[in-house]
Amino acid sequence: MVVSLAHVRGRGTSRHYARGVTAARAWHLLTAVVALAALGLQLVLVVNGDAILVDHDPPNLAERLLRFLAYFTIESNILVLVTTAQLARDPADDGPRWRVVRIAAVSGITVTGLVHWFLLRPLLHLDGADLVADKFLHLSWCRSSRWWAGWCSDPDPASTGRPASGPRCGRSPGSS
Repeated sequence: MVVSLAHVRGRGTSRHYARGVTAARAWHLLTAVVALAALGLQLVLVVNGDAILVDHDPPNLAERLLRFLAYFTIESNILVLVTTAQLARDPADDGPRWRVVRIAAVSGITVTGLVHWFLLRPLLHLDGADLVADKFLHLSWCRSSRWWAGWCSDPDPASTGRPASGPRCGRSPGSS
């Protein structure tokens, strides 16, 4: 069920709801822009053949593009991009399948950040655009926190239109 401003206007919560929607949209849009920029920059680097891990027999462009799409980091960033772009468009979008996709995006980008931070970061010595792309794609601590902040400020379609409450935000249902 999608709640619109018209639906909650009669309950005296339209201003609070409108602020919650604006905040959620801003968080989701910021996250989507960062994911898009990171994916775009990394794609340009892949096409140009920069930072190939195997220097003695570099793969051709088709193989580099297939590898690009096969990385868990890229897949999780694509999920984050798709879900946050949709939520920036309609923060009240909801449903059981959509929740699974959102949690998959959050889980994927969090795992990406943890694996990079603890296992991969010490092995890489990048500079320039390679370093920028690497940081935007992997260091998802900031993006995960933005995602969770967006999740908590997201309007809860099952409520009266107030920002989300309940266990996912650490507040009891009905609190404001």
